[in-house]
Amino acid sequence: MVAAGDALENPANGQHFIARSTAQDTDRELLEVESVYTKPTPSRPPAHY
Repeated sequence: MVAAGDALENPANGQHFIARSTAQDTDRELLEVESVYTKPTPSRPPAHY
């Protein structure tokens, strides 16, 4: 299970996910994730994000 502060990386596009709040932290109310892109375009989030 993912815990707050855990980080995952997708090496294919340089995207990093950092869990900020999880269901365990918020009584199953929220999942908050920070997404960081480390490679230049086109590895940016799609326009709908």
